Amino acid sequence: MKAGIVLGTALACLVSASAATLPQTFDDSQPQSLNFMTLRDWRRSPPDEKIALAADFMRIFCVRPAMAPARLADCLDREEHGAALFDGAMACVKTLTEAGD
Repeated sequence: MKAGIVLGTALACLVSASAATLPQTFDDSQPQSLNFMTLRDWRRSPPDEKIALAADFMRIFCVRPAMAPARLADCLDREEHGAALFDGAMACVKTLTEAGD
């Protein structure tokens, strides 16, 4: 049930996000969105960029504000989630939420 609530909340937040908050141009010097990264891209990213990507993901998907982005980044580093990093991030959020982290 909690997973449904987390996913439902994430979807509602995504739908309500304003297009004005999205970057208007692509800049290679900025970290990509975690939503479009592959696991290979994630693993090649430096730790500070991973935390920034995790924080951005959490901001967009309204994940528990008390959860530290470093916890999500750590989960993504430790777990095997296949090639779709977005799915892995959602699985990590679910796991961390259920564990009370």
